[in-house]
Amino acid sequence: MGSPKATVELNGRSLGRTALTPQWGEYAFEVPEEAVRPGLNDLALVWSTSPRAAFPEHRGKDAAAAVDWVSFRRTSVEQGPR
Repeated sequence: MGSPKATVELNGRSLGRTALTPQWGEYAFEVPEEAVRPGLNDLALVWSTSPRAAFPEHRGKDAAAAVDWVSFRRTSVEQGPR
């Protein structure tokens, strides 16, 4: 089966995909400026599978991963009126 994968999407646009590890970890994805829109944006974390899909006899929580926090950091600043 291999490691479960996570895809990160912003407003329906894929930002990348990574293999998940059993340990807590940090994953970083670049967000192109054109993927962000004014106002609300839709961030999706899409798992390649879930425990119950991979192992139907699984009786625990059916979550592929636990997420503790999500952070955004601006790497460039727009010039213009604020």
